[in-house]
Amino acid sequence: MKRVYQSTVAMVITVLLCMAAPVQAGDDEETLRKARDITDRVLQRFNSRRAELKANPARIPGVIADIIKPVFDFSAMASSAMGRHWRKASAAQRRSVTEA
Repeated sequence: MKRVYQSTVAMVITVLLCMAAPVQAGDDEETLRKARDITDRVLQRFNSRRAELKANPARIPGVIADIIKPVFDFSAMASSAMGRHWRKASAAQRRSVTEA
């Protein structure tokens, strides 16, 4: 259980920091500030609910969804990950991949 919690936290932090990496190259301080703000908010939420999330790691996505959903274009990321297969997928399949 502890390993799942740690892996999930590490994955979320990595994604948020990767989002900030291209920004550093362009020196866009506002975007970098937003990335840091989001990362801080996610970490604060994890820390304030640490015991609950360790006991039930399946709750992690729901706990941070309201913070990260407005920031990431999950449809675009799913499309990019699927590549040429995205065009062949039905609308239901695309929704399923995007939600996953």
